[in-house]
Amino acid sequence: MSALTLRQLEIFIRVVEAGSFRRCAEQCGISQVSVSEHIRALERQLGAPLFVRNRGAAAELTEAGRKAHRHACDALDHIDRMFTAFGHRPAATNRRKLTIGAPGYAVRQLRQGLASFIARHPELDVEMETVGYEVLVERLAANTMDMGYFFGFGPVPEIESALAWKEEIGLYAGPDHPLAQRSVVRGEELAAYPMVTLPEKSQLRIIVDRALDMAGAGGSPVVFQSDDYGLVVEAATRGLGYVCLFERSVAADVARGALCPLRIDTPLPALEIRHAIRRALRSDPLMRELMTSLHP
Repeated sequence: MSALTLRQLEIFIRVVEAGSFRRCAEQCGISQVSVSEHIRALERQLGAPLFVRNRGAAAELTEAGRKAHRHACDALDHIDRMFTAFGHRPAATNRRKLTIGAPGYAVRQLRQGLASFIARHPELDVEMETVGYEVLVERLAANTMDMGYFFGFGPVPEIESALAWKEEIGLYAGPDHPLAQRSVVRGEELAAYPMVTLPEKSQLRIIVDRALDMAGAGGSPVVFQSDDYGLVVEAATRGLGYVCLFERSVAADVARGALCPLRIDTPLPALEIRHAIRRALRSDPLMRELMTSLHP
């Protein structure tokens, strides 16, 4: 029986990351036949099939495959760390790439944790992309993104996800707005006042509108909408309308008096930041470490 090789483990992991034998072959610059031979040799060594063979379908791991993937990732990670300890940086063609997607606000909250993770793993190429919900769902399904974040109020049918953290939101208006000096504002009163907000079809706008409805504060006419955060805040500070924003994002504007919080009788529910991991990587210990590092 031939010995198990590091190349077999590397190709195995590359197939899982790429999502298919064909895409792995393209990324590695070898033939698809060669990829298949490496996988079959590894399966013979382990005595179990690693992938569910469905022609034309994505490379789906078997239960044995998921177990083998965990061990293979651990093995290559230890080897990479050994070379890094001796001052060697893995060749670019052998470096593992991780792609993370998130909406702009979440990207800003994830930066510090991501920087710490990258510092611990110089052998990795990590890319953070700003993406919307629809793109995130498509990329995860196509195996071109490894982890993604989105706004929500609980699970969604499109992708399997879990709660990462919650963000408090609130209503704000410029200091000259007629509601700015009120101690309490009834939710239903807001329908008489214009609102500045995000574009109608954006996922965050849908979530914010739902939060307003849950607090009995929906129905305001939209006087201005933009996906530019700065323009939305400026429109609110100039008295064009009130606005719903993340509390953390607007703390500096409130502190300098540019915006005033509106206290409504029924507080807005906190928004969930949910995360989803590509199915083939959910048992990967590196992904679990990444998730732990990123969540504030």
